[in-house]
Amino acid sequence: MGRPVGGASAFGCAAFGLGSLIVGVGLVVWLGAMTMSSTDGGSSRKRGGGDTDITTDVSTLTSSLEDLTSGGAPVEGMEPVGAALAVPADLPADGTTTATGTDLAPGPIELTWCLAVPDSRFEAARCDDATTATATVGDDGRLSLEVPIHRVITVDGTAYDCGARAGACALFGHRPDALLDTGIAAPLAFASGLPPVDAAAPPGG
Repeated sequence: MGRPVGGASAFGCAAFGLGSLIVGVGLVVWLGAMTMSSTDGGSSRKRGGGDTDITTDVSTLTSSLEDLTSGGAPVEGMEPVGAALAVPADLPADGTTTATGTDLAPGPIELTWCLAVPDSRFEAARCDDATTATATVGDDGRLSLEVPIHRVITVDGTAYDCGARAGACALFGHRPDALLDTGIAAPLAFASGLPPVDAAAPPGG
């Protein structure tokens, strides 16, 4: 049975995007600023008689959120800027391959074969739970894990052929039980000329 994966799966999405987090928090602060501004005739509201206004506060908050994943201390479940997950191209129909990661957040990670979201490095659509492999990212942010190849994955009772075209599926890295899981996806590309299988082509493309 397929399901969305990642720490935000309880919210019904595959990955809790960092961009959505920043935009969401920024929007709340902006709305608060607009409310405060409207109550004093449209002028910027000062804090305690000082010279810092709401615009500066919003700017500072946005910068702080960006700093959270760029050069600051690692945050569990949030992949740093520059994190990468990769799988070799020209995959065979079966056997094993090696998934590698660099600059990942240290800690436990799960790797699941999923239908891909086009043009996204940080999202996966529905996934095949039965394909999940687990590993631990070291303190150096590196990962190397031999995983079984799954040309055909089953999502919501339908078998899909990940070899139908390059990028149709992805290996999705997600953090178990991490509320702020941003996730990371590695597009998959199978070798050409593979024999046909009794499975549907993934949607899109």
